[in-house]
Amino acid sequence: MFSILLITLIVGGIVTKSDEEGSGGFATLIMTMAFVFIPKNNVVNLLVGIPFERALQWHKALGVFSVIMGAYHGLVVGKVKSDTRHVSGLILVIAMGVLVVMSFFKFRRAFYTWFYRIHMILVVIILGYALIHGAGGVFFGAGLWGFDLLVRMYMKRKHKKVNRTMFLEDKGDGLLKLSF
Repeated sequence: MFSILLITLIVGGIVTKSDEEGSGGFATLIMTMAFVFIPKNNVVNLLVGIPFERALQWHKALGVFSVIMGAYHGLVVGKVKSDTRHVSGLILVIAMGVLVVMSFFKFRRAFYTWFYRIHMILVVIILGYALIHGAGGVFFGAGLWGFDLLVRMYMKRKHKKVNRTMFLEDKGDGLLKLSF
């Protein structure tokens, strides 16, 4: 997986070398893909045939490469100005960088609730600044993710009253009977 992403990063860098719009479009595409692969029950994962655990690995890797390509795009543009597009791009890369740092295994495992809450807040900030920056293509992937969230909330609410009692019975000889 890493080699595929590295090749994509190198090819994208060569194709978009010193091209402001091209490098921004490539960074937007990678960020969009990071959103596409995160929903648990989406059509893309079903069509591609990858389980959620593998999609989550892609989400993490694409998130890292999204930060790299966003920073590369900022370097290609080269001039740090105080206009809205440059400031919004800087805030966008910083917010994505914070997400990547917080996703490190030890932090995520030790403080999962904080990781998840801050992740959601930063996603809203990222989407807002992506819109301000002109990277609206990200909303294609974010739309899939948002739809998945709505479906999961609906299903959770619909099946809220379903009895979720589980019984575990030892049958001997290492056999366990699990019933719901």
